[in-house]
Amino acid sequence: MASEREYVDENKVVVEVHPNWGRFKGRMAVLIIFLLASVYIAVAAINDIANPVLRTGTTADPMPEGKIIVFFVLFIISGPYLALHVFWLLRGKWTMRVTPKALLYRSWFSITEIPWGEIEKIGLPRIPVFDTATCVVIRLKADTTLRPRTFPGFTGFSEDNETGEYVLTIHSAWMQHEPEHLAKILEKYREKFSAPDDAGEENSD
Repeated sequence: MASEREYVDENKVVVEVHPNWGRFKGRMAVLIIFLLASVYIAVAAINDIANPVLRTGTTADPMPEGKIIVFFVLFIISGPYLALHVFWLLRGKWTMRVTPKALLYRSWFSITEIPWGEIEKIGLPRIPVFDTATCVVIRLKADTTLRPRTFPGFTGFSEDNETGEYVLTIHSAWMQHEPEHLAKILEKYREKFSAPDDAGEENSD
């Protein structure tokens, strides 16, 4: 009988995120405009094919390849990207267990923002300080303490946010350079300091 552990993604980490509504709404507006423009161009191309003779008596191109190409370019750019944003908005939770790739996606496209803005950001020599970073929640076991410290490769802080939780701040630039190494470090500290998964799942509902 196969062990249940074979079906558990060991790279998943507990992350506390807030939707970055400002950038999210702006990006959604641009994508919708692109999508509407592609639909308009598609309608115009279909109209040219169906009605080669215009009211002025001139003849339109029976196969408007240019409009068709523009339609596909705009649709391919806006359609899937818009669908991903809508999907994330519908499935997003305040606290979630995600894989490093999902964490990296949200960092790249600035869909998440820092829940606790008072956490100090200190840059490393090879890592500049950016406005965005990712906070990873560590739920401590009973009789366990976690002091502020600097971890290899990135700067982390523990911060009590009055809910019995601590957070680590990871700069997005470091995540983009070494996501696989980051995943191993996060999983190591999650297993060492976190409460059982049942407690995290209760807070994520």
